[in-house]
Amino acid sequence: MYRYRSTIVLLISIVVLSIFLFSCKSGSSVNVEFEDGISIPVIDLLGEDLLNVLENDLGFPIYRGNNPPNVEARLLSASSAIGQATVMMQPTILETTNVPNDGIQPGGRFRDTLFRFSNQDNKNLTVDFDRIVLGSNPFLGENSHIIGEGKNFSVFGRQLDIVEQDTVVSVNFLSGTIDDNGIRDAFGGIIVIDDQGIGIFIPSGTGRVFTDGDGFAELEKWPSTGGVSIHKFDEGIDVMNQQSKESLKIE
Repeated sequence: MYRYRSTIVLLISIVVLSIFLFSCKSGSSVNVEFEDGISIPVIDLLGEDLLNVLENDLGFPIYRGNNPPNVEARLLSASSAIGQATVMMQPTILETTNVPNDGIQPGGRFRDTLFRFSNQDNKNLTVDFDRIVLGSNPFLGENSHIIGEGKNFSVFGRQLDIVEQDTVVSVNFLSGTIDDNGIRDAFGGIIVIDDQGIGIFIPSGTGRVFTDGDGFAELEKWPSTGGVSIHKFDEGIDVMNQQSKESLKIE
């Protein structure tokens, strides 16, 4: 009888332990495939050539990994948080550019830039990643892609700009290290995938990388003017945010 009870207890313990281990494994898993530490959605978004341009030509740090920090939650938990998970890059300094004969040179100051995070999903590694250059229209990047490990992260969001019948495609990006009251060593910018030959934009395959002049992007309030602005295709099927062209202009 004692042996029978011991067997039952052992079986129950094994079942409970298996459930616990399975739950832990499931809780830490993601629904995204990776290659060389970069998620397939990011690779599909930029392509290997532009990823190489970002890292090697423009010196943009891409933090690899499938366990990025919850940037939104960490910023909102800060004692100085102001309602939304928003940081300001101030002063915004051009770090690198591969735009031919760029009118903005490295070391030059750009207008202050804010970044906002919301709806972060660490299963699908998506986040709403918004950017606004003060004085211009916002980029509102729903379902952007986030990767990273520990406190380090990189986020990428597709931007679509409608000019008459053409759609200019570019990608906004940001890398940094999450801290108690902001983001350390923040690098952000934009790179163009397809400029459609429209002369007011920087050419396809080129971009600009900016840094925070003091090395730390502090918590800030998202401006009331940074709301949703949408543009509809003539077909009336697709609806998207009409994004800021400020960082895309040649000058």
